[in-house]
Amino acid sequence: MKRTDLEVEHHYKGKFIGRHRFRPSGRTWIFGRSRSADVRLLGEDVGDVHAYVEYHDRAWSICDAGSASGTWREKNPVVRETICDVTTIIVGGHTLKFTPRVIEKSLFNAEKNWANESEGANRTYHQVIVMKGDRLVRTELLEPQRPYRIDIAGTEQTLAPPKDAGAVETPVGAYRIIQRLVKTDVMKSHEGDWKTLLTSSETRAPFVTALVFALLLIGIVIAVPRRPNDSLKELKPDDKYTRMVFDAKLMRKERKQASEMRKVLMARTPAQAMAAHAPIQAKAANSSTKIVKNLKLGQLNALLGKIAKRANKNGPMIAGFGRFADDVNTGPASAIRSMGSLQGIHTKIGRGGGTFKVGGIGTSGIGGGRSIAGIGGLAAGGAGNGTVGILDEETEVEGGLDKDVIARVINAHLGEVRYCYERQLSANPNLYGKVQVKFTIDATGLVQEQHIGISTLRNAMVEGCILRRLASWNFPKPKGGTRVLVTYPFMFKAIN
Repeated sequence: MKRTDLEVEHHYKGKFIGRHRFRPSGRTWIFGRSRSADVRLLGEDVGDVHAYVEYHDRAWSICDAGSASGTWREKNPVVRETICDVTTIIVGGHTLKFTPRVIEKSLFNAEKNWANESEGANRTYHQVIVMKGDRLVRTELLEPQRPYRIDIAGTEQTLAPPKDAGAVETPVGAYRIIQRLVKTDVMKSHEGDWKTLLTSSETRAPFVTALVFALLLIGIVIAVPRRPNDSLKELKPDDKYTRMVFDAKLMRKERKQASEMRKVLMARTPAQAMAAHAPIQAKAANSSTKIVKNLKLGQLNALLGKIAKRANKNGPMIAGFGRFADDVNTGPASAIRSMGSLQGIHTKIGRGGGTFKVGGIGTSGIGGGRSIAGIGGLAAGGAGNGTVGILDEETEVEGGLDKDVIARVINAHLGEVRYCYERQLSANPNLYGKVQVKFTIDATGLVQEQHIGISTLRNAMVEGCILRRLASWNFPKPKGGTRVLVTYPFMFKAIN
């Protein structure tokens, strides 16, 4: 059997840090600053997940994970590099030396005498081992003179049994069939375990005793009478429902009353039934109307206070009855302590008694409901207003598409990017910065993979929204059917 391990020698600023060894297992090994990384790298120029190593198609390769400072080999940037021999990779101040190690291990020990493979063994078997590449697929033990019949991938073939302990190998397509004679008593000992347990004089008595004890315990559990449920005795003797269970006369009386009531109800006309239920329905309707009205007024007052506080963050302070206007439990504001500009709220202001009084409050634009007690309808605001700019000098395109072609597609979808920003701008009015998006366009014009490069916006919601929108964009097919690597920076700024 043969496998290829990968040995990694780690140096930082000329000092030896350690040595790692990876075996092919189908997993990915992470290099970066994160605590969960398999190889920890230090320094400000190293990302949390800077690069990763994987074993695929029987070969090792290292891939850059979209880091800002990049992964380098001999002053050339590494996107994906196959490690065929000794390879030196530079990451920041770290030097990583990758060395593939081929490990070969034989299935059989050629120096071992097959007759002594199992001490005291006197049974001979025809051993068959099926291999696919370096992977063990199947093993079988047959009678020594029995041939082996192959039925693999539609191929049927019969192989003659081996004559001695020497391994005979037969290739069949992508598989290898290895045959030899072995001596062992393992199968015989396993087959006789239960017989030995029941027939041996040393083990028969304890086994029978344990079996009898278990049966006796089960019989006792089944035969023990259960304790009666006396919970009904604890009920009060004058409990009506308890007496109904045991008193047959009371049960007949209750059933008779229920039957008479049902006959009376069935005899009523629809008009009589409606008249009987009218007072109840009127009372329920009045109660529901009051509840809805109180809820609407409370929500409206709370929303009005929030709008006033947000529109005048650095200006006036509105208070009603000595409390802040955005308090949920406060009624409409009735006095103004200091006066400033109220954006989006129209007021009639007059002077009286040394204070400013509010004559009426409404909203500019079209409200989302009816006006109540001099207060205009309020429409729920969903997002702030912002602009999205593109830094052309930082735009990078590598592949079979022109920068102008990509710019036209992005400009057509720029409204989606602005929506991602403005949706978070309403919660954080001071949100601004730059987001650098890196993505790959495949040969069909679809976005194959995308991630965030450098971001000064530092808002995961905006960044994740942009990446989800970008994944659905369609670009023209690149020239020559090649992939296109694009780096596109967006600049976000509020305009309020």
